Amino acid sequence: MRGRNKKYESMQGNEKERKTERRKERKKERKKERKKERKKERKKERKKERKEERECKQESKKNSNEEQKKEAKKEEGKMQGMKESKKRKGKEKRKRTMDGNKKEARKKAGNKAKQNKEYKRKKGRKMNAREERR
Repeated sequence: MRGRNKKYESMQGNEKERKTERRKERKKERKKERKKERKKERKKERKKERKEERECKQESKKNSNEEQKKEAKKEEGKMQGMKESKKRKGKEKRKRTMDGNKKEARKKAGNKAKQNKEYKRKKGRKMNAREERR
């Protein structure tokens, strides 16, 4: 301190103390100010980070919603396709059964016709036999 400030050395004791106190106070104030500034900066950084996180969450939520919608649409399409295929299969099955029923009905009708013919022929024979006997 000796060669630093001649004025300071030439001051009286009371003045020296006041000046040193002022210097210490200023130092403390600067320290406090720096601390406040750091605190503000940290606060700003945290705010930015939170904002980014929020945006990220919103974006991911939006993306997931879009994906869910796409999947739901796909599922709906699949379900509709399955319904249509079921309908088609049902129609084909009914058609087959109808065709089968028609065939069976034809067969039955044919058989009945044959039976009728045979019955008539037999009856005719019987009638002829009766007439011959007379």
